[in-house]
Amino acid sequence: LQLSAGELKKVVLGRPTLLGLSWEDNMEPTLASLEKRLQLSAGELKKVVLRCPTLLGLSWQDNMEPTLRSLKEFLQLSPDELKKVVLGLPPLLGCSWQDNMEPMLTSLKEKLQLSPAELKELVIRAPILLGRRWDSNIGPQIAMMEDAVGHAGAAIEVKDLILSNPGVLLAGNETRVRPRLAELK
Repeated sequence: LQLSAGELKKVVLGRPTLLGLSWEDNMEPTLASLEKRLQLSAGELKKVVLRCPTLLGLSWQDNMEPTLRSLKEFLQLSPDELKKVVLGLPPLLGCSWQDNMEPMLTSLKEKLQLSPAELKELVIRAPILLGRRWDSNIGPQIAMMEDAVGHAGAAIEVKDLILSNPGVLLAGNETRVRPRLAELK
């Protein structure tokens, strides 16, 4: 990985249990599999590790590979699109597909009545959505936005807004969105 002393310190402090793992038996095979699957350059692999040191302690077969496979199949991502999503949110490699990502994506698709292509584009543009929870983040944000629009066509307007600017789903309701809406009224 060719980490500098400062980068190595960050990785070890981010995941001290790595010191108990074997490079040859654990970390190297995991990184090699990830590098091969996503066709990562050395610099891209280093970026992923620095943004998510915990992945060094994950199993390729039990954690990362099933998550990548499920995400790729669910969204019908090309290899390049899958790579872009992972580079945009490396911690997704440690997220549970069944417990986190699939329920959020399914709920988002149903609530906004997104086509498969629209959902795919939304995730590619804003991979961070994969790290959010439906029940405590995305769902309440959409509900608040629909309430703020306040008429029968609110769902369509909110969908169009989200598709044009996915970042609106990431702003905090209480700290950003609600105060701005109050100012606009």
